[in-house]
Amino acid sequence: MIITPSLDGRNGRILEPTDSRVLLVDDNDAVRRGLARYLELHGYSVTEARNGRTAMIELDAGSPFPIVLTDLRLPDLEGLEIARRAMALSQSTWVGLITGWDVDPSDPIYSGIEAILLKPIDTNDLLARLRRASSAG
Repeated sequence: MIITPSLDGRNGRILEPTDSRVLLVDDNDAVRRGLARYLELHGYSVTEARNGRTAMIELDAGSPFPIVLTDLRLPDLEGLEIARRAMALSQSTWVGLITGWDVDPSDPIYSGIEAILLKPIDTNDLLARLRRASSAG
């Protein structure tokens, strides 16, 4: 299930079709690897990070990622810290939070987040959402 916060009007923003790089952050190896393989099979170039520290290094290493998917709760950092860093580096970054926890998407702390993805992730819905975001008008 994907919950879409619509707090600041960023939803529905169009990414360039060439923007297929994804930073995927999750400490659960099975979730991260499975989702990465799924996205790669559908043409996305996925950089995996198993913790917040590695994610921050990846974010700071080069050009901004057009898409960031991060677990909300990581052992070393909150996913919101990663999301905020990604959005600070590029306002056009599409950010999705992955969680197994019940969250209220209308909470202002989720401002700027494009989607909150509840585990287990509906990969077809995620792919459709990413394709809509990536398609040229």
